[in-house]
Amino acid sequence: MLDAETIRSVEQFLYLEARLLDERRFHEWLGLFSDDIHYWMAARTNRYPRSSKAIVIFDADRYADEASDATDEFGLFDEDMETLKARVARLDTGMAWAEDPPSRTRHLITNIEVSSEAQDGRLTVHCNFIVYRSRG
Repeated sequence: MLDAETIRSVEQFLYLEARLLDERRFHEWLGLFSDDIHYWMAARTNRYPRSSKAIVIFDADRYADEASDATDEFGLFDEDMETLKARVARLDTGMAWAEDPPSRTRHLITNIEVSSEAQDGRLTVHCNFIVYRSRG
């Protein structure tokens, strides 16, 4: 079982990350991560379970596989430190027309769970989040 201090530090990290993004402090946000970061976000899709009686699908790949997880999905973001730095550098140029005027965002973080099984000094953390984005 993890101690409360470890869980609290994970929560505070996630809240800090959200605040830095909302305040557009992207260079400080990059500073949160090590150079070997793999920043990935799944594009979730809905699939019928194999037990579904609602529809017959002849292509078995369109069914949900019980053994699959989000890492089997297409990534909306699939970045490393170099590509994240390039994104931030592009915003710094003032030439990112889709962000002129800049979007306002609000990241809401909830349901934080920290796995009690740390491996190689790494923790597994799950959370839910919502991002609200509004533009000029």
